Amino acid sequence: MDDREAMLGSQAEWSDLLEHSTDLVQSVASDGRLLYVNQGWLTALGYERDEVRDLTVFEIIHPECSSQCSAMMKAVSEGGGIEHVESTLIAKSGQQIRVEGSIDCRFKDGVPAATRCIFRDISKRKAAEEALRESELRLRTIMAAVQDGIVVLDAETHVVVEANDTAIEMYGGPRADIIGKSCYGAICPRREGECPITDEHR
Repeated sequence: MDDREAMLGSQAEWSDLLEHSTDLVQSVASDGRLLYVNQGWLTALGYERDEVRDLTVFEIIHPECSSQCSAMMKAVSEGGGIEHVESTLIAKSGQQIRVEGSIDCRFKDGVPAATRCIFRDISKRKAAEEALRESELRLRTIMAAVQDGIVVLDAETHVVVEANDTAIEMYGGPRADIIGKSCYGAICPRREGECPITDEHR
């Protein structure tokens, strides 16, 4: 095998790798035209390949992220890659897709030829994080509203995870003296290994 055949074989392997990657890969011209997208990108955004030639990156970027996108394209065209980016893409259906990844620039004869982006779909992860934050906010709101003292403990370590203001007042000390500390000797007179709930199973 000569050098040219080896190079063509290597290119074919890389092309196959890109097309079968679940990451969203795109190459964008300086004017925003999409030069290349892989199958993972097409699947995630719901486009057919022949539709991409009429798209610009600004049509698939959420409007709130368009100025960020322009700034990043300018930055990488000046020679600096961006290792961590979070943005929101808009699928053909209108669905918002949260992504994270990296961006760099391909140069030809010293002139920026295209920006290259590799993204991962993090929509489910972001939704789970937001749901958790909302759940924690609801819990804090409920705990602050009730007049009873409420203390939340880690079942394995017996460390105080959270306590509402009523519990702190009943304890009679600053919050820092109870949150993150063991419940033994602080809010409970029992010694370690004598918990009436986890050790004596009452």
